[in-house]
Amino acid sequence: MIQQRMIPQQWQRVPPTSWFRRGLTPKRRAEHRRRPVIEPMEARQLLATVAEFPVPTANSNPIGIVAGSDGNLWFTEILGNKIGMINPTTHAATDFAVPTANANPYGIAAGPDGNLWFTENAANKIGTINPATHVITEFALPTAGANPETIAAGPDGNLWFTEQGANKIGMVNPTTHAIAEFPVPTANAFVFGITAGADGNVWFTEVLGNKIGTINPTTHTIAEFPIPTAASSTYGITAGPDGKIWFAEHDGNKIGQIDPTTHTIVETNLPTAGSSPFGITAGPDGNLWFAERAGNRIGSINPITRGITETAIPTVSSATRMIAPGPDGNLWFAETGGQKLGVLTPSLNLIVTGQPPAFVAPNAPFNLTVTVNYQSGGLYAGYNGNVTLALLSTNPGATLGGTLTAAAKNGVATFSGLTLNQLGSGARIMASTDPLTTTLTTPVTVATPPMIVTQRVLYVGRGRRRRVVGFALDFSAALDPARATNLANYALTQLQRRGGRLTALAVTFRVAYDPTTHEVTLTLLGKPRFAAGGKLVVAARPPTGLTNATGAPLDGGNLGTFGTDATFLIARNGKGIRR
Repeated sequence: MIQQRMIPQQWQRVPPTSWFRRGLTPKRRAEHRRRPVIEPMEARQLLATVAEFPVPTANSNPIGIVAGSDGNLWFTEILGNKIGMINPTTHAATDFAVPTANANPYGIAAGPDGNLWFTENAANKIGTINPATHVITEFALPTAGANPETIAAGPDGNLWFTEQGANKIGMVNPTTHAIAEFPVPTANAFVFGITAGADGNVWFTEVLGNKIGTINPTTHTIAEFPIPTAASSTYGITAGPDGKIWFAEHDGNKIGQIDPTTHTIVETNLPTAGSSPFGITAGPDGNLWFAERAGNRIGSINPITRGITETAIPTVSSATRMIAPGPDGNLWFAETGGQKLGVLTPSLNLIVTGQPPAFVAPNAPFNLTVTVNYQSGGLYAGYNGNVTLALLSTNPGATLGGTLTAAAKNGVATFSGLTLNQLGSGARIMASTDPLTTTLTTPVTVATPPMIVTQRVLYVGRGRRRRVVGFALDFSAALDPARATNLANYALTQLQRRGGRLTALAVTFRVAYDPTTHEVTLTLLGKPRFAAGGKLVVAARPPTGLTNATGAPLDGGNLGTFGTDATFLIARNGKGIRR
């Protein structure tokens, strides 16, 4: 039986607008209104645990959060006017005052220079803090009243941020500190969230414009795409592991995704009414994780099935907005109303114990093994349910073939005969259980393996004076020159009869590679006769064997299998060479 209860209105209160020290439009005030929520209470299995830790400064209102290059979590304290740091292992926390008073630090991001970069919403500045020295530097924005909101590292090595007050997208160079600003076409769009996409562009949300925008970091051309749900008040945005851009529709109570190529938008309703999703991030498990500001939960959505799970935050009225993956494999979030930092740890993990090969040929079969584990790492031998595979790839038309669902036996699921159909790099396979616990494989490159297409004996002289001076191997593709000229990747022997027995003796040689013709030449040192024949082995086994220019191992048997040695037999007196 499903029971219902009314959550008291005061539990749903949003911090007063004085926190942000700026005027709000009537539509923005909608985020802060009180709203009663009818929440169904039903039995459900929650595959996550939540721990909470108080921030160092009381009533500081933490809001933005990100993992730093030093292995800690860094966060902004909008009322405390500080930048905070917490160790994900010891949970020791400290904070550092922003030089400008009442700056209202808001968004924060890890920069390519190893520093943490943050926005000062009220001070109209961009700040940076060194994670080792804790020195803070600030840079004023060119446009007065720009009110910078969130910030993210871009694909071009710069930091990109949204200017809500100026209606612009900003950019700062982490080395020169030069700042540029680019107007958004839609007036009063209220730009907020920002992220780097897998397509090489920067993507952002327009809360009042009700659009998803994108800016090319080179040409600075901006394009905008309307969100189907009217007045969705979309805030957070992130790049997903599937190559799509995902966003949180605060008032629409949905999670949306946009294809960066087709610009098609798909929306998924949240199961909890009035949950008001705000921040969103890609998790280490292959799911998208988001903070439900009014619902007081952390949610996750599977990018393949779009199945959603929700985990309650222990502190009521936590007003959680931002969420980020931590270096510990957990999800960290800032409880703005709860004055705490939270960490969510999935209680079950999937682990790919038998990874797919790094390289596979199109439609060539390969195997995969997945185990279901407790968070502590021990095998969950009691799991005998299904494990399902799905492909995450940015290559259009790529498909994963074979039997994609297997029943685990004592916590172990084995897949064989899997195939990938399309050439490309970076494909990953997601494994998930029925409760939507997921994991990703290491990247797989689908390529045509390099092969030896012809082999021949090199001679000098004629008739009885003719003798073997070397061997030539012609390859189907350009090789890695360093590997191609490495003597250790070739083994050449000749057979000699001694006392009625054939003995293999090593033959010395030097090796040369012609990158134009893709030919390897082995030139003999001395005058071996190969009277009783011999053998040539070309090494292909990783990690040291021959590869093509992009790292794909040699297919020595010409059978479509990466990393197999090539073996050639040399005829008596060197009269020929064959496999």
